Amino acid sequence: KVEAENWKLKHYLNYRLENENVIPPWLTVYNDWESSLEIIKKTNNKKIPVSIRSFCEELSNVNTFEGSSIMKSCMEWYDDFHDRYFDLQLAERAQYIERNIYSSQKVSKWLRGRTSEKRRSQNGEATLSKNEVANEQKRRSEQLTEDLMEESIEETNKSILLFDESCENDLVESIDELSLGKEISLPISKKKIDVSKQDNFWQGISEKFVRYQNKIPQTRKIITLGYWGIFDLTQESFHGCTEFSQSEIDKISQDFSDHVHWSPEPAPEYLQKYFESNCDPSKIGNIEDYATFENLHMNIKFAICHMSSVKGAKTEESLKFTTMYPLFNASWIHHWGEVQAIGSKEARNEDANPFVKARIGRKVDMKGVLTRTSNKFEALYGEVAGGLSSIGISLASRKKKYFDKIKLAVLMRDSLNHVLKEWRYLCDDQRKEIIVFGWTLAGLDLSLYALDWAGDGIYRFGRIDHCSFPLNKESSILFEDVFCLLKELERKLSETETLIQKLHSENIRGKRRKTNTENSPVLNLKRTPK
Repeated sequence: KVEAENWKLKHYLNYRLENENVIPPWLTVYNDWESSLEIIKKTNNKKIPVSIRSFCEELSNVNTFEGSSIMKSCMEWYDDFHDRYFDLQLAERAQYIERNIYSSQKVSKWLRGRTSEKRRSQNGEATLSKNEVANEQKRRSEQLTEDLMEESIEETNKSILLFDESCENDLVESIDELSLGKEISLPISKKKIDVSKQDNFWQGISEKFVRYQNKIPQTRKIITLGYWGIFDLTQESFHGCTEFSQSEIDKISQDFSDHVHWSPEPAPEYLQKYFESNCDPSKIGNIEDYATFENLHMNIKFAICHMSSVKGAKTEESLKFTTMYPLFNASWIHHWGEVQAIGSKEARNEDANPFVKARIGRKVDMKGVLTRTSNKFEALYGEVAGGLSSIGISLASRKKKYFDKIKLAVLMRDSLNHVLKEWRYLCDDQRKEIIVFGWTLAGLDLSLYALDWAGDGIYRFGRIDHCSFPLNKESSILFEDVFCLLKELERKLSETETLIQKLHSENIRGKRRKTNTENSPVLNLKRTPK
């Protein structure tokens, strides 16, 4: 029902605009207005005064000079409003497509098609009757809605193939937990090996790895480390891989473990007593390095004060800054928060359009920078997967934990690629010496990973250590496990810093003294699957 104050044409148009979710075309609104007035005029009901019927007669008479002038101005005003509404729909849809497909060519083509269709329909309306025009406009409106729904579904399916932060939820949901294997750590390192002696071992491995890559289904490529050139020695993503026997995987794992040579030292005796006493400094005797101990105790005290059993559930950010941050504090230069990884930022889809190139960089929860290297090499990355419940259980799903590990491994690969592409006057044996580290925190469980380049576009990736943070003060002995892991990581990063400085110097000597010819390593630079 429409109040009498809205019976005039211009008032009726305003009424329809205010109450319609989808703006109808002019003819639809005009026909509705005209039909309503006709019903009132032809109703011989005593309840409707003659004056009302006469009023409706005057309103519907548009053949007079004044009436035709009013109808013309109303029609022009309404059509202009309807066209602007239609254009706004196109603009909003174009922005959505650009955001989710990242293709300027597709957006332009889509807009041209819609605009051409609109112009053709407007030119044809002059030769059609009122009913035909109304039916045609209704058909176009329904077709537009149907097309938008189909394109939305199609773009959602395409987004699963984009390794982009805006598509992360779709990617996580696309992971099949049943296809994930149990995560395995690397074996204990036996001895420090010379990477130059690995060549014979790798003969034939690269061919098998390429066959394995080619067998990965299109929909699973982006969530499989093998697609990125990463040999997953945790064996979590090896579902359906028959190219390598278990003995070959074990041999590669042992070889990589020997290269990393992860061998944490025991904590000093006074710190052992400190951890045994639930971090009570009064229980220990002589302190060998008081400044170091004071810094350690202050940060552990901070972590204890924010333990889950005291403060309740934690968000991802809260968990990060009450566990990892205090114990990393004062170790080396690191950046916390959602920080851009340089290697990922500078990686590009070389044959893609500019929209894709500008959006493929990824952020990380923490990165460690070797400040004494001239290129500020990023040798460490960290990812926190979800928050923590009040009883100390991770809030992250198995899918989320696995996807964060994929992100971490790709970031580590990109950081390594960043320096290997720049240094063109080294031999491959020198390039194989570099190791990048990364960690993931799921609840209170910390896993530490390492990655190196093995040649032929293959990178070895494995879990070298893991530990857990304490849930309450009574289990503070767990801090000793974390402490030993972080001290060994600090030592390894120091070794990496020295190595990067050395290789940078070697690259300059090879370039300026002509001691080595220019060459490019075979790297895996893949981004979004085609």
